[in-house]
Amino acid sequence: MDAAVTPVHKSKIKCERRTFLFVCCVTIGTLLMFAYYESITPSTRDKLHFKPQFNITGTDVMVFLHIQKTGGSTFGRHLVHDLNIECMKKNHTRVSNSHSCFRPNTMDPTWLFSRFSSGWKCGLHADWTSLKECVHTKVPSLPQGERKYHYFTILREPVARYLSEWKHVSRGATWKLSYILCNGAKRQLPICYSGWDWTNVTLEEFMDCTENPACNRQTWMLSDLRLVSCDGNGLSRDEMDSIMLQSAKENIMDMPFFGLTERQKDSKFLFEYTFDLKFKVDFIDHNQTYASAVRLDNVTMEGIKNRNKLDIELYKFAVELFDQRLEQAKMNMNQS
Repeated sequence: MDAAVTPVHKSKIKCERRTFLFVCCVTIGTLLMFAYYESITPSTRDKLHFKPQFNITGTDVMVFLHIQKTGGSTFGRHLVHDLNIECMKKNHTRVSNSHSCFRPNTMDPTWLFSRFSSGWKCGLHADWTSLKECVHTKVPSLPQGERKYHYFTILREPVARYLSEWKHVSRGATWKLSYILCNGAKRQLPICYSGWDWTNVTLEEFMDCTENPACNRQTWMLSDLRLVSCDGNGLSRDEMDSIMLQSAKENIMDMPFFGLTERQKDSKFLFEYTFDLKFKVDFIDHNQTYASAVRLDNVTMEGIKNRNKLDIELYKFAVELFDQRLEQAKMNMNQS
């Protein structure tokens, strides 16, 4: 016969049940909170803190990450010609169209690090990894501490950007001098051709080069390549792609501003809102480009998309984030 259950035993059982239920509730609550946080898109979390305090009269520096065929040259010229802060063209310099953009009331020309202000000091079209390892060595150091760097870039619809790069290369352009600075070492980019350039390359030939840096260019140029040992050594292709894509997304989120080639007017508005600077001219949305004139069959189009699937996912993410920031900026301005 079972022993009788005493009041003490009943109390102990109730206590154990309460403890069990409490642990279960805490565990479930934690899991629900984690799931909720993960369900929030990065853009939703980001929009609360994307506007920095850019101190142009202090020691802050803007760093323009200029990706090929994204309209970066146009934007770069706007920065040195059309802001409400005058930039003076340098004389007797080897850098074409180089300008000194002095801080207000000083002769410290270090608030902008870009092609048209400082030249390609960290390499021709330097990527995120190269800039992170190089910029601080090219900007005058400060005895009182480190400068604050604000990175930004321009992104473009991937198929159009890829086609534009093909067109540019077919006309004789090269970026032979480009390199990646990663973990302190310079690494040359793959070259798809022999000879001086790739003039008159067909689209099919351009696509057939499996190591073409044009493929997923925006993703690899915006990612921290140190996370993949600089060249993906020891990783599968899928592993490397996944790490680079996630890194590129995170780096875009960390940028106080990025623009979209297809959204010039909105990009101008966001730049002005973010950095409290004003352009003296209007920006124009260009819908007709060399890339838009190219007619592709379905097989070729799918081939291009497959070669740029990381960029396509990154661009989708960026557009969502851009729209979130734009909405938040307009809301903040209406409330002020």
